[in-house]
Amino acid sequence: MPVLSPTSSSSSSSLVFTCFFIILFVTINSSNPVAITTKAKRPPRQLSVNYYAKSCPQVEQLVGSITSQQFKETPVSAPATIRLFFHDCFVEGCDASILIATQPGSKILAEKDAADNRDLRTEGFDTITRAKALVESKCPGIVSCADILAIAARDFIHL
Repeated sequence: MPVLSPTSSSSSSSLVFTCFFIILFVTINSSNPVAITTKAKRPPRQLSVNYYAKSCPQVEQLVGSITSQQFKETPVSAPATIRLFFHDCFVEGCDASILIATQPGSKILAEKDAADNRDLRTEGFDTITRAKALVESKCPGIVSCADILAIAARDFIHL
């Protein structure tokens, strides 16, 4: 049985994340989106890089200001947010459901509190909470949490 060294484990993890983001980038920038077949037929969705250009043109700068600040103050925010994005998008697409906590007294666990997500670092959640608050102060009710999470993860990769 081959023994993996810590370096090969680390490089394989990097390869998995790199492949994930390449697939995500290709999917987002595809000019011919693939329709997802489900029980209820959905019309094909058109993704746009500049979706908020008119409704909240400063969204990229707002989220970027938070990610830059978090990166300087709490460097672990970068991998924590990227991992949060991965967990959010892993099943059935990116919808920011990872940010939803279980209601007090509820017997049904929300995604944030599920066993597989319990070890997610709070710094990732803090980054998105701060970014959402800033974006809401400038563009109330416009930008989704899922999009803020995606922009923040992208920005942290760049940083």
